[in-house]
Amino acid sequence: MRRSAWLLLLIAAACQNPLTVRPDQEFTLALGERVQVQDAGFELTFTSVPLDTRCPINVVCIAAGNAQVLLAVHFGPPQAFTPDLPLILNTTSDPRASRVGGYLVELLTLDPQPIAGQPPPKKYQATLRVGILGAIP
Repeated sequence: MRRSAWLLLLIAAACQNPLTVRPDQEFTLALGERVQVQDAGFELTFTSVPLDTRCPINVVCIAAGNAQVLLAVHFGPPQAFTPDLPLILNTTSDPRASRVGGYLVELLTLDPQPIAGQPPPKKYQATLRVGILGAIP
């Protein structure tokens, strides 16, 4: 019994620690996941896709459409009681990137692409990059 309680405690602790990425490193977040940007003083959580009007992959469209990704920006340590700031990024419309402190948060892709005749995806994945402003890539 003690062994299973210990295992559950380890799993819960692992779920609470966000992934850590370096600046300028591409990373992918599933809906609900969060990432801590190394030495940046903030973390990002992929909270929702409030809009997805992208052209389905099995249809020919006259416009590409757009999807919006809502991220929550949390400053300070994860346990700090500071409010999260909302950040909306787009796949084809502006803003595709936004400044957060001395960093630029950029949405690179959103998957999966919609398919005509099927319900909207529930398991979105956003690929992002957080770059240092003023740094030469």
